[in-house]
Amino acid sequence: MRATDAVRLAVGVPLTMRPDLPARVLGLPPTEGLVLVTRALGIRYAVQGLTSAALTATSWRRRALVADAAVDGAHAASMLPVAVLLPPIAPAALLSGAVAATLALLDGRAARRPSRRQSRDKSAAEAAA
Repeated sequence: MRATDAVRLAVGVPLTMRPDLPARVLGLPPTEGLVLVTRALGIRYAVQGLTSAALTATSWRRRALVADAAVDGAHAASMLPVAVLLPPIAPAALLSGAVAATLALLDGRAARRPSRRQSRDKSAAEAAA
């Protein structure tokens, strides 16, 4: 399991189980809407982490990394207008966007690197030549 998948699970499971906690930590009232959105985000992170972990061990590794980066990049970009349009929840939106942007950058970077298997196959081919 890649570090970003572990982070998604480590973030997603608690958000799903205790969706009121981030609001309380940030000093925001845990409104019904904020709790619902937080739980949905937690479920998304957990499912994405599990799915990506399963796919990275297959030939779908690069596609999984690109998809992860795209999903988290879109999430990060969507949090900026939320922070501007809904100032009461701006701290939560900005924190959520920062986590998503970090994951997107890490997965995007990993997608550009060859897998260990590709590196090993290339080294073997060069040694045979």
